[in-house]
Amino acid sequence: RGGTLFDTLLGPNTRVRVSFILGIAAPDEMLTEARRVVAAGVRCLKVKVGREHERDLRVIRALRDEFGPDVLLYADSNETLTPESAPAALDAMREAGLMYVEEPLPARNLRARAALHAQGRLPVVADDSCFTPADLDRELDFDTFDVLNVKTARNGFTDGLNMLRAAAAHGKRGMVGSQASTGLGTLHAALLSTQAEVTEPCELSFVLKLQADLLDAPIEFRDGWLDVTGLRDHRIDPARLERYRL
Repeated sequence: RGGTLFDTLLGPNTRVRVSFILGIAAPDEMLTEARRVVAAGVRCLKVKVGREHERDLRVIRALRDEFGPDVLLYADSNETLTPESAPAALDAMREAGLMYVEEPLPARNLRARAALHAQGRLPVVADDSCFTPADLDRELDFDTFDVLNVKTARNGFTDGLNMLRAAAAHGKRGMVGSQASTGLGTLHAALLSTQAEVTEPCELSFVLKLQADLLDAPIEFRDGWLDVTGLRDHRIDPARLERYRL
């Protein structure tokens, strides 16, 4: 009825806290990238961990020493820990000041994940274990997590919003993640991030990894936030689209 899809999908929280995914690399390279994205306005970093626990902790401590309390940190273990190693690893992450850890155990280890979550060592983010609404139903039944991470590239807007609402009804927090999104994908994810059920920083800054993008204007972050209403007039640049067309 005369409205735009942008305004139809826009939720009540039009300013969204953003996070950046810090991939595994040499520690000095990770710190250099962190400095760059913090200078670009990001105030929350997701640190990929899990291959070498002591090395991971050194990187986390270096980030904390560099930025202090002004930059939030959390970890993504990508299912790399074991039921035996996870308790001590989560304790160390908590003591290092991390907010939460994403998927510390393999998704197939359902009972072990439920048992680890019941220990309350560090809040757990569900991602790989919650690909679909049916997956979410199972995870809620077994109470395996604290924060649900949905992705528009994977779940779409309808399933993503329904999953966030179902999780919120069970007292869970919500975030919107990234699957290496370009500017257009970031715009879609940003709209979902404005929904009331989204309570955590969202992975909307992958564009800072790109050398070029298809949008006709940059996506800018200020003091840890993205003003999603500022994306209303962003469009695909026809010349850029033609340049990168396969």
